[in-house]
Amino acid sequence: MSILQYMLSLRGRYHYDLEYIAYSQNQCPVQIEKMCADFHVTYLAFADKGEVTTYLSHKRKAVLIVSAGNRYLFPQEVIENNGTIINFHNALLPKYKGRNAPTWAIFCKETESGATWHIVEKNIDAGGILWQKACRISADEKAYELARDIMSLAEEGFREIFAPLIEGERIAVDLVQLPGVDQRKIYYSYEIPNDGRFHLDDCPEDIYRLLRSTDYGLFDTFPHMRTRLPDGRPVEVISYRKQAGDSGRLKAKTIDTEKKRIFVPFGRNMKLVMKYKEI
Repeated sequence: MSILQYMLSLRGRYHYDLEYIAYSQNQCPVQIEKMCADFHVTYLAFADKGEVTTYLSHKRKAVLIVSAGNRYLFPQEVIENNGTIINFHNALLPKYKGRNAPTWAIFCKETESGATWHIVEKNIDAGGILWQKACRISADEKAYELARDIMSLAEEGFREIFAPLIEGERIAVDLVQLPGVDQRKIYYSYEIPNDGRFHLDDCPEDIYRLLRSTDYGLFDTFPHMRTRLPDGRPVEVISYRKQAGDSGRLKAKTIDTEKKRIFVPFGRNMKLVMKYKEI
């Protein structure tokens, strides 16, 4: 929404037309539809990808398409028939191309992630980089918290690159090459860290990291992570927290079957508490 607001704030200076395309899978907020109505922005809602492709394929070439928080993958015919397409990606490309990048950054033990604005080309998240900025990943950060921090960076970056793009300036495009990074790796929406499972004898830090990396708060981006109780019963973790434990170091994990809680020692004077339900 803030990106649309910024574009609206400069419309009087540059005299451009604005259209907002809502792709059904994006679940466009009601506030954006209302904003479009209030500020006379053409609002277009499409039910499926084919409708979006048909519409964009017939646009005139002198357009700038801004893709932000978008699940639509631009096919070749759209890329070829439009002027410039820029996209926001929630990672420091070329790392973590594809979906759910905050998840993989946390799960893979990164200490930082960030936001990238790049040119859209035929290969996913492979176009030239217009702008990047990093942010730190804290030891307790959850996926939704990291996603929020990255989005704030994306808004900052858009304010830096939008006016120059409208004015026709040639922004330096950096094709980043990182030694040791598989440039071809793309993460897909069906991929789940550790296949969504862990063992209670796993390292507590690894269990906690898996739970944090798949935690998008109120959004069910991933299913609940699963494990088995010592008696073999499968369960899924529906909530978790790290909290202070008893004095001294907790010696072993415990199961409270009445309250359906699992307690796992986590360093000195800490424990990981997981509430579960049987499946």
